[in-house]
Amino acid sequence: MRTKLTALATVLLASFVFVSCTSPSEYVEEPNEVQEQVYEPTINEPIDPEYYEPESLAYKINALLTQNNFSGAIFVRQGEDVILSQAYGMVDRANNVENTIHTTFAIASITKQFTGAAILLLEEQGKLDTSSTFDTFFPNHTGLGLENVTVADLLAMQGGFGHTERHLLEIISSQEALFQIAEELFDSLSEEDFDIVSRKLLESDGDVLSLFIAIQALESVRTFIINYVETLYLTNWNGETLERFNYSNPEYWLLGRVIEEVSGVTYEEFIATNFFEPLGMTNSGFLGISESAPSYNWFGEVVPSLNIFYAAFATGGLVSSAYDLALWLDAYFSGELFDIDKLDEIFDGVYNYGWRFRNDATWWHGGSLNLIDIIAFVAHDRESDTTIIILSSEHTLRLRNAVRLISSWTLDFRPF
Repeated sequence: MRTKLTALATVLLASFVFVSCTSPSEYVEEPNEVQEQVYEPTINEPIDPEYYEPESLAYKINALLTQNNFSGAIFVRQGEDVILSQAYGMVDRANNVENTIHTTFAIASITKQFTGAAILLLEEQGKLDTSSTFDTFFPNHTGLGLENVTVADLLAMQGGFGHTERHLLEIISSQEALFQIAEELFDSLSEEDFDIVSRKLLESDGDVLSLFIAIQALESVRTFIINYVETLYLTNWNGETLERFNYSNPEYWLLGRVIEEVSGVTYEEFIATNFFEPLGMTNSGFLGISESAPSYNWFGEVVPSLNIFYAAFATGGLVSSAYDLALWLDAYFSGELFDIDKLDEIFDGVYNYGWRFRNDATWWHGGSLNLIDIIAFVAHDRESDTTIIILSSEHTLRLRNAVRLISSWTLDFRPF
């Protein structure tokens, strides 16, 4: 039995640490009270698409998305006027379940602004100084030069970790390494969790993805993944910070660990109790743990996506809805979450606290789970109080082009 578990664990680790395929099987968006609400955070309701004035912004955006068979949700607000708040396509094509403004999608790297906000909140509470060096938070990793990198370095993506996640792909190409990792995983399980995993093995009928999704939240499994990825990122660091921005997923993954060390709770608990719950973001959660829409390609086929929360973690592991993100951005830029003057300190002209900057007024970020095509986009202009939120269940280049057009029409700039 032990040999069988180890063999299956080898396949399992190849799936969970990195990139997995989601399946829309039996996905049904459960109707609930939140999904039946109308978005009304003290702003006007948009008129029905049938009555959009020809050549108006709403008309142009709606026509563009309709012509391109967009599948997802969009929210556009200018001041107190909602320009467009619409959903398109199906969340579950097999069962004809339509998307709504409350449908939960993976938001990928938009997660980073939540991570940045968590750091900002801990700063304001006096629990964290961003000039603190990493050896303060990772005392178990000695001799790596962590005293030379600060929290501020990682927030601005100047920590020098680069695309260290590529080392994960090297590991899954080595059968010897996979067998060793598999042994380590099962040896690390508590006796109680080992019994649970054994039962799940029998129930999974060979579907290792559904098996791991079922066990990933077990405390000993979570601990193993967190420790494994943390060690991988830290020990593969080149020991030098950078003078300029270099986009890096591992740096925000590690910021999630800083949040845990400082707050004394898990990243998931911190985000939920400080942001999701007080803001009423009831359709927001965690990738692979909370229910979210499957992703499709141009041909209507389910496409590979990262589906294990602890691999994406604080760099890309959240899921949310267009409605919830509208609440989030409204609170973020109104000063409800922290001192509004902090926004001027965040702006550095390039990248900081999970935001890209067009200028000091226009802040934005895109999100992708396959490193090629976006599935999520948010932008906010502080001067005009304009917000754009676009979430999709499709990985297609045409979505990228649509986002560029909508941004140019709305904020007069083209991202990407």
